[in-house]
Amino acid sequence: MARYVELTLAAQTAYAQVLEAAVASLHGRTLADLPGSFAAKVVKGYKYWYYQYTEPSGKLRQAFVGPHNDAVRSLMEKKVHRGFPGNAALIFRKK
Repeated sequence: MARYVELTLAAQTAYAQVLEAAVASLHGRTLADLPGSFAAKVVKGYKYWYYQYTEPSGKLRQAFVGPHNDAVRSLMEKKVHRGFPGNAALIFRKK
């Protein structure tokens, strides 16, 4: 009894196309695609930003974004304006 059946050429081609599209979609993903929020930490008197997200296993992770400066602030604002979830909108509230 055969453990597998060889697929037709059409089925093999369809599978290859789906696989290629799936792999290509992964190349465009970044940390910003994860639902999460920005968190600030003060280390030795300097403020640094981290992106905080939860892994599928439930473990909380933080990825370093950068020091508190205009470039990092601009990056964070882009995420807010792209409509991603998170509390980043609270960071930019005018006081």
